Amino acid sequence: MEMKVVDMNEQYATQILNWKYDPPYNFYDNEYTKEALEELLDSSYYALVDTENELFGFFCSGKSAQVPAGHATRAYKENFVDMGLGMNPRFVGRGRG
Repeated sequence: MEMKVVDMNEQYATQILNWKYDPPYNFYDNEYTKEALEELLDSSYYALVDTENELFGFFCSGKSAQVPAGHATRAYKENFVDMGLGMNPRFVGRGRG
């Protein structure tokens, strides 16, 4: 399967925010809000699509990739590059990770 990285757009961001995962991965479910949409469109997120532009996943880096638990444990006191990933739930558990 060939993939390419493209800029995040509103169509892809809306799809991501509506993804629903089967347990035990359902803690990755998002809630569609104006703020969540704005974050995905803030230029720090990219979409990963196949040759037919079907959304496979996304990634981000920097502050957008940091999680609240990391701040609580002071994991971000060093100057590291943080990276966040997400995969379309249609492909989870199918050896595509």
